Amino acid sequence: MSKGICALSVIPVRTEPSDRSEQCTQLLFGEVYKVLAQTEDKKWLQIQLSFDSYTGWISTIQHFAVSDSYYEAYLQQQHPICTDYGNYVVQQPYKYMLLPGSVLPFYTKNKCTIGNKEHNLEGTNIRMPDAAINLIDIAALYLKSPYMWGGKTPFGIDCSGFTQQVFRMGGVALPRDAWQQATCGTPIDHLENTMPGDLVFFDNDKGKVIHVGILVEQNKIIHASGEVRIDYLDTQGIWNQDRKLYTHKLRNIQRMTRNQ
Repeated sequence: MSKGICALSVIPVRTEPSDRSEQCTQLLFGEVYKVLAQTEDKKWLQIQLSFDSYTGWISTIQHFAVSDSYYEAYLQQQHPICTDYGNYVVQQPYKYMLLPGSVLPFYTKNKCTIGNKEHNLEGTNIRMPDAAINLIDIAALYLKSPYMWGGKTPFGIDCSGFTQQVFRMGGVALPRDAWQQATCGTPIDHLENTMPGDLVFFDNDKGKVIHVGILVEQNKIIHASGEVRIDYLDTQGIWNQDRKLYTHKLRNIQRMTRNQ
């Protein structure tokens, strides 16, 4: 089974091997994956992301292969992550942006290693994922980011991609989808017992979890709905002051364990 790494700023991952297929998630720079299959025309690869085990299809021409030894060494280490804008890969004559959430494998002295090649880096918004990061400050970085199904970046993000990325910077690995995240952590029985950083989940009329956000304070939530925004929260759900209505029905609240 071959392995790969994202060597571009971002790569779309699709549900089916077609440019017309919906995007289900994204690869950010420095994220590794396994190759599970290839289409007969060799234009598409089915992959499994190593961080969250999510599967989907990427274009073969965006695949960057790495050796098994590189992949195994990668998994055995914790790597720095970009926590803001202003970071770049510099490989003359190219210079391209690293988005928040990008991973810097085997980082040392403003360099990282992709496969067998060193990449020069510019920027100082880099740190190890850890619990010292203020989740609300990181979440605020994404404010006004447009909603995009399957997105994981400030240029387009969905609700669970937003929570996954924020918590990843805080040293907590969450699954990709909201319904999966709702099974993690410790249940909180009432809004009065919540803390900033708790995850709040919402369901539809059939009881299916369809949305997630991060508690800012007892009655406010930051979430991706049309855009990343802050709205009011009560026991009924999310109140959108602009639209004068409840947009999401409260399901449950979970507190994620962070290494202290």
